[in-house]
Amino acid sequence: MSVPLVVCLGQFTIDDVVRWDGLVRMGAVGGDAVYSWLGAHLWADQVGIVAPIGDDFPTEALGALHSAGGSLDGVVTRHVPTIRNWVLYEEDGRRSWVMRSDPANSYLLSPRFDDIPEPYRGARAFHIAAMDLRAQAELLDALRRAGVLLAFDPQEDYIPGNEPRFLQMLRHIDLFLPSGIEVRQLVGHVDYARAAREIAAEGPRVVAVKLGAEGAFVFERETGHHLHVPAYPARVVDETGAGDAFCGGFVAAVVQGHSVFEAAARAIVSASFVVQTAGWLSTLQFSRADAEERLRDYRSSVFPGRSASVP
Repeated sequence: MSVPLVVCLGQFTIDDVVRWDGLVRMGAVGGDAVYSWLGAHLWADQVGIVAPIGDDFPTEALGALHSAGGSLDGVVTRHVPTIRNWVLYEEDGRRSWVMRSDPANSYLLSPRFDDIPEPYRGARAFHIAAMDLRAQAELLDALRRAGVLLAFDPQEDYIPGNEPRFLQMLRHIDLFLPSGIEVRQLVGHVDYARAAREIAAEGPRVVAVKLGAEGAFVFERETGHHLHVPAYPARVVDETGAGDAFCGGFVAAVVQGHSVFEAAARAIVSASFVVQTAGWLSTLQFSRADAEERLRDYRSSVFPGRSASVP
């Protein structure tokens, strides 16, 4: 078992997707752990997954993930049904998640520090994806003592009423990767330049706000620089998991030494492959060569004159 560069900590799910345009996908395998792994794996070989599965999770999906280069060393089975969600998309971009499973199992189906294989604990970065708040706090507390790079994606359902707790957690986070909705929940407005400064003042050295079809807003505390990076113009089939792929791509790029703005460009490319497919099994077909080609296209069209890297 090798030591990964990045470890993605999150959940496996089974998602029932309903879009405003009539697209319905029942029983699609999902989960932020895998989508963040996909986003990172497009740019780095050594990416680990740590996530529980229920005892009903389809073994063929795990086999496909393993065949695509995903190690299953950090995949642990809990003897309860896998988390199952309705994922509902409105025409104006709004999205609703409705858990179909027993909410009491949310913590059980979130990873714990003890689930992390011993060699994985030597990774250079850990991404804590959205999951049960108690599980996130426990992972953050355990991992911050190791002095590694920590990235954090909050879960919007847990922010209301827990704002002070989230702000306290930010003290120990290096890369904070919220959505625009989560930013508004935390600071009460969507002036992203001001919001990013306010959030970074609590601790994170980088704030990257995911804005869906509008791309992302990135702020670096040390320099005070910020940049809006637009989305890649991919044909959208299903947006599920795109934000998680962004997170994975972003973390992998930062830990490889790229600037945070270059990391955002790579993260945008990672997300673009997810939105043009239906489910992560379809996204497994894309290679690093595909990602590098798309990154060159993205740079030349969005950042002309900066073909080597984004600022």
